[in-house]
Amino acid sequence: MFGREAQYPSEVPEHYQFDDSFEDDYTNEEVAIDIERHDKIMKIVYKNVEKLHARTRERLSKKEQQSL
Repeated sequence: MFGREAQYPSEVPEHYQFDDSFEDDYTNEEVAIDIERHDKIMKIVYKNVEKLHARTRERLSKKEQQSL
């Protein structure tokens, strides 16, 4: 959207070389820490979704009882 237009692999110049700067900045240890954080966050998300589902089921069952 901003910046330069995307290039397809066939359009990348042949003389362009990738360096290892990303790998130097982002180590395997940081990746492992991020994975652990992601797992913890996902557990919290699943708990919150279950709470939401329980409230929704409760609300819907009350609606059904009122309609009878």
